Amino acid sequence: MNKAVNNKSKILYQLQKLRKLSQPFFLPIDQCNGFQFIWPLISLLFCVGGVVLVGLTGIISFFESFQPIFLEKYFGGVVNTVNSIWAGSWGLLFSALFLIGSGSFFSLRRQLKNRRWLHWLFLAIIVLMLLAVNGINAGIGFIARDLTNALVEKQEDGFYRILGIYACCFAVALPIRVSQIFFTYKLGIIWREWLSKSLVKDYMTNKAYYQLNPNDEEQTDVDNPDQRITDDTRAFTGQSLSFTLGIFDALLTFSLNILILWSISSTLTFSLFGYAAFATSILLIAGKNLVKIDFDQLRYEADFRYGLVHIRDNAESIAFYSGENPERSETERRLGEVVRNFNLLIIWRVIIDVMRRSINYAGNFFPYLIMAIPYFKGDIDYGRFIQASFAFGMVEGSLFFIVNQIEELAKFTAGIGRLEGFQSKVESISQTNPTSNQNVISNYPSILINNADLCPPGSNKTIIKNLNLSIDNNQSLFGCRTIWVRKNIFTKND
Repeated sequence: MNKAVNNKSKILYQLQKLRKLSQPFFLPIDQCNGFQFIWPLISLLFCVGGVVLVGLTGIISFFESFQPIFLEKYFGGVVNTVNSIWAGSWGLLFSALFLIGSGSFFSLRRQLKNRRWLHWLFLAIIVLMLLAVNGINAGIGFIARDLTNALVEKQEDGFYRILGIYACCFAVALPIRVSQIFFTYKLGIIWREWLSKSLVKDYMTNKAYYQLNPNDEEQTDVDNPDQRITDDTRAFTGQSLSFTLGIFDALLTFSLNILILWSISSTLTFSLFGYAAFATSILLIAGKNLVKIDFDQLRYEADFRYGLVHIRDNAESIAFYSGENPERSETERRLGEVVRNFNLLIIWRVIIDVMRRSINYAGNFFPYLIMAIPYFKGDIDYGRFIQASFAFGMVEGSLFFIVNQIEELAKFTAGIGRLEGFQSKVESISQTNPTSNQNVISNYPSILINNADLCPPGSNKTIIKNLNLSIDNNQSLFGCRTIWVRKNIFTKND
């Protein structure tokens, strides 16, 4: 019981980290809670669904005016479905959901300022294209059924007509898929630019860059700030969009194909659910170790790279003091950590990959084992058999989405922890009120510092005690040499 509670707490903690990183890009985090962030995502589906239904109705009306026979013969199922939606209570339901979704975004119009509305618009376009592609894929299942039956029955004329429709589906789907990829990359780079600027702003405020000095690894819990702002930010934005859109895609694929699969065979549908639940549980349990290993790998890789950058930036000092051996030893030590952890990562990746491939291969047998009985009895034709296999594969892919992304999910989870930890640290430093221990006397034609203690920013450690400094208006810190005499400092022009 306690273990289940701890696992639940860990999941909620990770979700809080994810929300803190992602929500500000879409909605101000200080004005909207977690539910108010999730609800617009659901409302987005309502709006996109309503737009698709209206657009599909318009396309059907257009073809009914010019090619009613063609439409009825090859797309009769789609026409009947749309007509039944508008004829019954489903039409009112979809209309109400569209109005609710639109009203939700209208109520958040103040929070969508500062170009946040553009981010939602891009996301809506991407989801719309995903829905269009999934609709075409669902239709391809019916086309494959008719195409197969035409081959079996040797109906040459019907075969070539259906084959032409098949080719048209791919011709329509290709530009939609390419546009979806373009808008996904575009939204990703906009998000990365926004998040990077936000982190850099906090990093350069109140000398946070100094307090998070990577040279002092024992004194700070944030390693390699440069990697967190560059690589971790790029990986987080790209993977966040990939997983979010992947989940949307899986939900749409499941919704459009599960009814088709159920109409063909309820036994096959129940078998798929049981098999998916068992396989997913096994792989998620096995994949837990990947999160920590991937987290360590990100850190070791960054440490190794920073060590090489350190040599480049301090080449003169290393050469002057003949420090090649200590630097080489430290670099080899960091490389050894990279190799040791990656060897461990190889073992777990191979284990999970073998398990995942075994599960995927085993899933190919289910349609044949279950659908062979009604086929040999003559209850279904070969076209329905092929359609069942196609629908099974689509639903299986949607149910196994998390399983197939287990390695990427481990990297993503590790990246969230690193990036959110850095974000929290720089925010806490940047939001503190800067303090000063300097005793500076102003309103004089010179700079005077009298009996001041010098401490590093954010620290009480004293570097210089009782500092006395005088710079006249005809003097400059540049071009001056400083002569230390006991506790006093005197400046003299060169």
